[in-house]
Amino acid sequence: MNMKKVYIIILLILITILLIVFGLYLGNIFANKIDVNMSKVEIYNTEQTNEVYNPIKTNEISKYIPHNITNIILINNMSDLANPTTYYITEIPQIEKFMNLFTKTHWNERQDAKYDTFDDALWEIHIVGEFECLLKMQGIGGINSQNGVVQIEAKDNIKDYYISREIYMEILAFTNEKYYLHDSNLEIPSQEKCYAAQDKALEGLTEDAKKNLQKNIRYIHINLENELLDAVRLIKDKNSPYWDDFTSYEVFTDPFTGTKVDNGGRFLYVLDELAKIKNIPTNAKTKEDLQKAYNTLKEGMDEHSLKKCFEAHKIIHDYDYFVINTPVHLEFPPADWGGVTTYFGLSTVLE
Repeated sequence: MNMKKVYIIILLILITILLIVFGLYLGNIFANKIDVNMSKVEIYNTEQTNEVYNPIKTNEISKYIPHNITNIILINNMSDLANPTTYYITEIPQIEKFMNLFTKTHWNERQDAKYDTFDDALWEIHIVGEFECLLKMQGIGGINSQNGVVQIEAKDNIKDYYISREIYMEILAFTNEKYYLHDSNLEIPSQEKCYAAQDKALEGLTEDAKKNLQKNIRYIHINLENELLDAVRLIKDKNSPYWDDFTSYEVFTDPFTGTKVDNGGRFLYVLDELAKIKNIPTNAKTKEDLQKAYNTLKEGMDEHSLKKCFEAHKIIHDYDYFVINTPVHLEFPPADWGGVTTYFGLSTVLE
């Protein structure tokens, strides 16, 4: 073999080696690029499965509200004491709607002595983010109070606040069914029809019997409305221990404070008063409607169904304002002025 052929063979071998080395180099580069791209996909997916919410609106308590909120936990201590009903808000749109409620009221810090019963708050709300904010919902001042009382624990601070009663109730109603005392779009019947229905409902009664029926259905109506307003914060949960206070004449011991109260039976009192008048009318339709109101209220009490208690109110409301005590007149301010112009259409004597 001549030298020229030897050089050619050596050159081919060198080229082959260089191609193999270069190929390995390129392969390593592409492999690295694939690894980097896969890493980006994993990070992207991780971010997508761990969404957080950051409040946009600000108010007096903004510094106590965490950023990067991942979930909100609401614990109803007015339900089963051993196993309280717990709600979880985890979807970002729902978290945003819930958090927006906090900016719809003024947070007025209490400067006087702090409550000593916050350890047994009626509701607890845990807002979980970069730190945890705990809100203890202590309740409202009473039936006619316009303030809800809330204590905030966050970032080693404890603050007591008053907020509007309306927003306080809306916060607690966020995760379950809402109840409205007067919510109807029906047109109010003409006064002529109301007078005709009144004549039918009161036919055959003596003047004393008429006055007794008119006075007592108004009293029942007012009492039931006031009890329902208080019920929406105490017994929306069918397991709430406060149902005992609404369905018994016995002295009730508050399970959180140990305070003994006598509220006169609440729903039970209304039921018993309704029993006294439901058979007074001689008109068949009127008697049937009042009996239906009685049965519905009793079922609500027996089943711990607040919804049925509200349904019973609708019948009584229509009979008071648009039949038995028509035209609408008030001796003193009602629990809700909206009721004066609300008609539910549940009085069958009113055609």
